[in-house]
Amino acid sequence: LVNHHKWLAAHDLPARSLKFRSIISNLDYAEEDLAEIRARTRARRPQRNRESVLAATGRTPPDGAFEPNAARPAPDVVESALEQLRKAARMDQ
Repeated sequence: LVNHHKWLAAHDLPARSLKFRSIISNLDYAEEDLAEIRARTRARRPQRNRESVLAATGRTPPDGAFEPNAARPAPDVVESALEQLRKAARMDQ
């Protein structure tokens, strides 16, 4: 609990005094702080550079993951979208 308040103070977030009596003076606040600490430890941490590590080791990223080499140049995307619109306009006539 003390380390939690130290961390809050170090990150310029609202924190109580580190005196023992102020931390446990109101047990409801102490319980809320403990619940917050438990929630932070349960939180899933982001996996940075996961895709690049998977690619470097020859594994494939999970479905729906960003693939940097799959991007197409913008003029190609715009041209294909315009062509689809032209075909749809011809079919309506």
